[in-house]
Amino acid sequence: VGQLLCIGLFLLCMQTLQAGGGLNEANAKYLAAIAMKGNNLSQKIWALGALAAVLFRYLTLPRFLILSAVHLDSGIAAAADLSVCPPHRRPELGCMGKGGRAMIQVEHLNKTYDKRSRHANTVLHDISFTMPDTGFVCIVGPSGCGKTSLLNAVGGLDAFDNGTIRAQDTTVTRSGTKEMEKERNRSFGYIFQNYYLLEEHSVGYNIYLGLHSLRLSHREKLQRVMEALREVDLERYARRVVGELSGGQQQRVAIARALARRPRVIFADEPTGNLDEANTLNICTLLRKISRTSLVIMVTHEERIAQFFADRIIRLEEGRIAQDTQEWQRQGLSSAGDRVLYAGDYEETK
Repeated sequence: VGQLLCIGLFLLCMQTLQAGGGLNEANAKYLAAIAMKGNNLSQKIWALGALAAVLFRYLTLPRFLILSAVHLDSGIAAAADLSVCPPHRRPELGCMGKGGRAMIQVEHLNKTYDKRSRHANTVLHDISFTMPDTGFVCIVGPSGCGKTSLLNAVGGLDAFDNGTIRAQDTTVTRSGTKEMEKERNRSFGYIFQNYYLLEEHSVGYNIYLGLHSLRLSHREKLQRVMEALREVDLERYARRVVGELSGGQQQRVAIARALARRPRVIFADEPTGNLDEANTLNICTLLRKISRTSLVIMVTHEERIAQFFADRIIRLEEGRIAQDTQEWQRQGLSSAGDRVLYAGDYEETK
């Protein structure tokens, strides 16, 4: 009876391998072998318990995270229609346009790598700027000028030597403080060049997992996942394995993961660096749309992209702000394919 129970549990556990059950095929077979052929009774009980735990996860996971499910739950798929104020915008902040209150203020920020070494490298020199709560800001400059270091320092991902960073109602003068960590968890979202997705799991599970640190009910998390997927036009891909998607689609999943947290600020570090021309335009168009109601700060080495999509361009040279521009003449932008965007048409559809 015990062996039959083990075999049944093993077969059911196989259905969760692609759905975030936390078990791969090799480990499942190992647990089944211990349960059926192990000499130690306690090990057999432990193996059966582990397989049963994975089965329990299978029975309690939301249906759209299970790849073997035939259809999305109709109630979940239709949940939370987008309102005039998109879901990544917090209701208490309202739908403010450009020119609202300051979201981020940086004053006299400095950072040096290997500070105590004779090979010390100062990457940020006395950086100061203020950014509003909406808009699309691009940070450009040659390689090694400090673009990513600045983005990570302001976003709370990296340390800085001295200076002041104000984010909404939080002020920090040194990195690693609890106040900064709370603000980062509450208000910031991140998009990276390399996506950082779990490729063997489903699209829905990747976004759902990104909400783990938030105090939300199961239902609220499902609602946010579907809202985010709808906003990046990937709602029908909720059950698709991430590894089966193209690079452009994976980056859109990464953007959806950030949007699901409803951040006030999105930090994007070279989000189009691994994409072709057409997908670059698609991703930047999506970020532009998001910037209507949130602040988007993007690091890029493609200046023509920045000049077409951004509201503001900050140019760094040798760790210093060489230029901070908010007014320039946009030119037509064309891709390597048949798609051509013109500044005049773009302004009409923003």
